Amino acid sequence: MKVQGFLINYRIGRLSFTLFSFLLLSFPLIAADWYVDKAVSSSGNGQSWATARKNFPISIGV
Repeated sequence: MKVQGFLINYRIGRLSFTLFSFLLLSFPLIAADWYVDKAVSSSGNGQSWATARKNFPISIGV
C-alpha cells in the first residue's frame, strides 16, 4: 500500500513540475528597442529616433 501511495505522489509531483515548467516557459520574453544617435544635440530617453540617446553606455545603464 505504501508503494502505491509513493507512486501516486511521484506522478503528481512530476505532473506538477511539468505543468509549472510549461507555464513558466510560455510567458513571452520582454525586449525593447533603444535608439542611439551620436549626432543628436542632447540625450533623450531612447524610445524613438526623435528622442534618441546620445551614446550607447548610458542607454544600457552602464
